[in-house]
Order: sequence, then C-alpha cells, then structure tokens
Amino acid sequence: MTKSEIVAQGLRDAIARGEWSAGEQIPSEAQLCLRFGVSRLSVRSAINTLVTQGLLASYRGKGTFVREDSDDHAPTGLLTHQAQISMTDMFEFRRILETESAALTALRADAETRSKLQQLTKALQNAPDSEAAVLADMDFHRTIAYATQNTVIAETFDLLQESYRRMFTQNIAIRGAAGAEEHLKIILAIESRSPDLARQYMAEHLNKSMAQTVKIHYSQTASQP
Repeated sequence: MTKSEIVAQGLRDAIARGEWSAGEQIPSEAQLCLRFGVSRLSVRSAINTLVTQGLLASYRGKGTFVREDSDDHAPTGLLTHQAQISMTDMFEFRRILETESAALTALRADAETRSKLQQLTKALQNAPDSEAAVLADMDFHRTIAYATQNTVIAETFDLLQESYRRMFTQNIAIRGAAGAEEHLKIILAIESRSPDLARQYMAEHLNKSMAQTVKIHYSQTASQP
C-alpha cells in the first residue's frame, strides 16, 4: 500500500468506529499529517480518494466532512482498480480529455482562473522540493478541468486522482519543472481566448511528457531483475 492508501484506510477505519459521525468535520490536513506521519500530498490524495468514493465531502473554505449519505455512493470498478491502469493507457486518456479541456478553458476561463494558473506555474518553477512540485503540477491540470465548467470532466479528474498523482510524481522525478515552460504556452493560449492554440499546446505538452516519462519508466522496469 502507498502512504496515501494507508491514510485512506486509516480514515475509513476511524469513521467506521464512530470517531467522526455523519455530517461531522474531520481534522485539517495539517493535523492529519501529524496523526499519520505523512506528507501533505499523501493526506490530500487520501481525502480526494474518499471524496470520489462518496465517504467524505469537501467544501472550499469550510473543510472536509463525513457524508451523511455515504451508503449511496459505492466505488466503481475503475476507481478500485486504479493501480492496474498502465502509464500508456493513462497518457492516451489524458491526450483525449485534456486537449479538449484546454480548448474549453480558453473559451470559459475567468480572470480568477487565469491568475490561478499563472500562480501554479510559478509555484512549479520555484518548488522547493518534489512534493511541492507535484502539488503545483497536479493543481494546474485540475484547475483546467474545473475551468471547463463541465461537471463530467471535473468529476472524472477527481475520480482518477490517484492515477493522476502517481503519474505526476513520476513526471516530476524524470522531468523536474520542465513542464512549467509548456504550461506558460497553454496559459498564453487561454488568455488569448484561442481554443485551437490551447488544444495544440496541451497536446504538445502531454506528448513531450509521454515521450520522456514512458521511455525512461519502461527502460528502468526492463533493467530490474
């Protein structure tokens, strides 16, 4: 089990034994980091997993709460078998979904979204460590998913957030902050309200990432005994 999976299971167990009842707020990310002895990335990933599974509900500015109707939300097969999704399959899926998401964002993003994308790109460029870089990179792509104003796209990103987290962790380990320059081109297209350019730059970004990450990943795997 990964650290985030251990945290997710710990939260499930705590809820099952009644530590937090339905409708009650769970501890903050900082408190959970101390409780489980893990990073913010692991805690956030665990919370996102339980949100997509329908056990928790997060509200911006308020916190995360135990859902009162959690019995009505059963995990899907895709959600429970994310560890089996290959890197190639995930990249192909991202090229289909995220290129069009970038195009929609170019048409629909407001000033606040455009500013947030700039801030997240700077955060990636200036990240003090790999964990901060992964968070900034993942939040950049999540922001685009939400900026489409398409509920299915946004919820699909959240549904697959565990797979996304693994992929961004590998990307940062191999490419570092190289993707930040590609993010800037995507932002330029979004600010110019050009869906065609946004689609093109996102495709170029994902293709570069796939070419480097998949090649190195599988070469490392092949060299293992």
